[in-house]
Amino acid sequence: MEGTKDVLYSRAIAWINSYFKNPQGVTTKRDPENGEILCAYRFWMKDADKDGNLVNSTTMVEFKFRIELKEGRYRYTFNQFRKKAASMFHLERWLDKSDPQYTPKCDGYLLQVDENIKEIIASLKKGMEPKAVKKDDW
Repeated sequence: MEGTKDVLYSRAIAWINSYFKNPQGVTTKRDPENGEILCAYRFWMKDADKDGNLVNSTTMVEFKFRIELKEGRYRYTFNQFRKKAASMFHLERWLDKSDPQYTPKCDGYLLQVDENIKEIIASLKKGMEPKAVKKDDW
């Protein structure tokens, strides 16, 4: 990846500002000196109604992610995936079909989480690419 730590940091902040509706609310730490950005984000799951139309679920998933930047490279890490609930509910429980709270919806929810994270990653990668510089040919 082309760019200094500061340039990559600026690209990451620009991406956050363009991707999220509330970028200040999403970022929990912005540390340009150490090249680190911490974020917390959440989104609603979708359910199918009786006619098969997708509607917002009452289930919300929250997670954290970190963007680390160094000279010529960056990396991102997603972690702490949880269902928003009164008590801590880690999404790993949706994988356990013997869990008392497992329902067939859990499989669909896991696919939605996967799709959302892949969309975020694809957008981040595009946002971190160097901008094309137009030459002024006069």
